[in-house]
Amino acid sequence: MKRKIEIASLSLLLLSIGCADRSEKLYPLAEGRAWTYQIAIESAWGSTNSATFTLTNMPKRKLNGKSVVPQKTDVENQTFFSFVGSDGTGIFILGSQGPKAAEPQILDPVAYLLKKPYEQGTKWQYQSSGVAALETDTPPTLEATIESTDETVTVPAGTFSHCIKVVGRGEKRSGYMNRSTVAVEETSWFCPKIGLVRSIGKVGGRGSSLQLQSYVDE
Repeated sequence: MKRKIEIASLSLLLLSIGCADRSEKLYPLAEGRAWTYQIAIESAWGSTNSATFTLTNMPKRKLNGKSVVPQKTDVENQTFFSFVGSDGTGIFILGSQGPKAAEPQILDPVAYLLKKPYEQGTKWQYQSSGVAALETDTPPTLEATIESTDETVTVPAGTFSHCIKVVGRGEKRSGYMNRSTVAVEETSWFCPKIGLVRSIGKVGGRGSSLQLQSYVDE
């Protein structure tokens, strides 16, 4: 169960004619879009856990007064949801819901995957939901920076151009009584008309990776 929760959390991890159109291209929210990813997480003991999961856009709904798209994650016979939307600031996660939760857990403030303007140098802060968030009650806050807007990325699903590269950096409390810190770095690539295609994370000497295996257009 712990491994399933870690994998699902990382997937939440792990994304214009007007600005809204640009957001839609970088992180498509149309109903029926689906992506299959392979994820690998290195444990604190050096072993690597891996799995494949599918992320599917469900019909739009209202949640906490906002219009969002429930994204269903199916992994190892369990289903998780994240609630994603876009606004004048960027693309955000409003909340999440685990397989045993009766109601979604709302994030306050929301967590932005991407913030406008979608240009090199744009910065914002977010709480990590990747491997850095595991085994802690308080996920570390990272500073995200758009480091490039013209990356080419190759993954099993294909080669994609003009991708945005986002790097999040910060520190996580660690060790006995949380008396020490380790460096945290998370790098993600969002590609036009596809969305998130690759993500890698580092927490001290521990790592994780996610890459797109296949996708279904609307």
